[in-house]
Amino acid sequence: MMDQPKLVAELELAEPLWTGVGPVQGSSIMQTSQGDFRSRHGGALFRFNNMARSRLGGVAALKKGLVGKALDQEIRRLSACTAEIAIEHELLPDPNNRLTLSDKTDWLGLNRPRIYYDVGEYVRRSASEFTVPLVRRIAAELGATRTEVSTEFTNSDHLMGGTIMGAEPSTSVVDVDCRAHDHANLFLPGGGAMTTGGSGNSTLTMAALALKAADAIANQLKVG
Repeated sequence: MMDQPKLVAELELAEPLWTGVGPVQGSSIMQTSQGDFRSRHGGALFRFNNMARSRLGGVAALKKGLVGKALDQEIRRLSACTAEIAIEHELLPDPNNRLTLSDKTDWLGLNRPRIYYDVGEYVRRSASEFTVPLVRRIAAELGATRTEVSTEFTNSDHLMGGTIMGAEPSTSVVDVDCRAHDHANLFLPGGGAMTTGGSGNSTLTMAALALKAADAIANQLKVG
């Protein structure tokens, strides 16, 4: 299984930015996903999130114990002058990162899942040597007066792998059309068929695999 392990940088700026107008992503830096450094650590995508900050600003202002006009002013300041940069890292495909069935069952008698997932040293080196120092430089260039970078990786919700594509049934689950090797009428389209993943959003690749599988299903039904 693969995802893009994510760290998040929270910035407080000297000048108002007022994120929240327009698309959910203001811009991204993709040049940091490629380079000779990938022989040692993973590449990464830097995404400037464009979400409204009023809720977060309100909570932060309330925690300061402010009331009345002072509270209103601080909510407005934090809503306008804070921003978020997400860092999504490239994860190497690792056969140990997988979902299997455990011997424990749920209330329906079905086997519960057993999940093993570790980002690995490739990602950890990327964060310590590359992405965290770089995001602090970006924050400084933006005039940030405060920068906090998360220390624990979180999910990016772009699940890939687990039912990987390949030519040989002994080393893969589905063929080039996302058809299961051992069941001609079973298709597993989407991110599960991907054998590797980068640091960019994989949604379009997943959609392309789904469309490819749909064509194969339609052709198979015509033959039948």
